[in-house]
Amino acid sequence: MLAFSEEATLWVVFEGITSVDIVYMTVEDVFLFLERCPNVVELALEQLETSYADQQTGNERSLAFSNGLTLQSVQSVKLSFLIDAYHDDTPTTFTIMILDRLTLPSLASLTLENRFPSPDTVLSTLRHCPMPVDQLAGLISRSRYNITSLKFDNMPMSKATLDDLLRLTPSLIDLNLA
Repeated sequence: MLAFSEEATLWVVFEGITSVDIVYMTVEDVFLFLERCPNVVELALEQLETSYADQQTGNERSLAFSNGLTLQSVQSVKLSFLIDAYHDDTPTTFTIMILDRLTLPSLASLTLENRFPSPDTVLSTLRHCPMPVDQLAGLISRSRYNITSLKFDNMPMSKATLDDLLRLTPSLIDLNLA
């Protein structure tokens, strides 16, 4: 719900927000925003940054949510990210930071999406790196193993990785490997 005061100031009632789709923000700002939105049910995150330099001093801001964030109402999450790296074989830092720091007790549906359509795209020079299985397993276990729907869109993984993830999702009803 949005309301305007007489001074034409925009007021946002964060408690009324139930669906959030965030692109191009820092992880810290995402967490600060989500902390103010206790009733978010659907959450989509894409192309986040891990930190940014302060415009005045040039100093990098650090992640304030080092202990994590629990979002009680979130039932559906979609994370879109790049599973490739320029210089090493690790997933993007934002992916690890998000997966390591979120706890979602009501999570029922999880979608992980590689935002590039295929390895043959312009980014074919990037080396493949593994899915952040340990961080994903941590999110699932902290979220009480309630996932009933799991989708991997253009996410390369081994049979062993898939087996490990399936063991963590005993309530799974819908599995989509696109």
